Amino acid sequence: MNEQLSTYLECLIKQKEAGLILVEDINNLVLIKESIAQRGFTLASSWQEILANFRIGNSVCLELPNVLSKELYDLIAQYSARESAIQIMDKDSMAVESIQFDPYKCHLLLLSSIQNIQEIEKTHSLKDKVGLVERI
Repeated sequence: MNEQLSTYLECLIKQKEAGLILVEDINNLVLIKESIAQRGFTLASSWQEILANFRIGNSVCLELPNVLSKELYDLIAQYSARESAIQIMDKDSMAVESIQFDPYKCHLLLLSSIQNIQEIEKTHSLKDKVGLVERI
């Protein structure tokens, strides 16, 4: 698993699209997240944390929640489509959050169980918003 993850991350950092790791055994999720963090990715739990990390030049890994907010989906969609800018309307504050970033330095890695991505795909098309996909 570690060698497969290392090879995947080596390829991902050369891309400007978001990456997606599909976890076959949910019991390996904690180990995978620890391994990703050891390789320089910051673990985030919200779209706000992703933007904050991109502002300071960090790569981010996000475990996809069961239900995607509009803001998180927009961020994922814009990451690859706009290549260096993200603009999100925060529905709570009604303020627009905008950032510029270098997609070759600030990588977005999404992590999900296979069951979770199947549920998400029923309402949000994610697989066409990412580049490299790996099953581990």
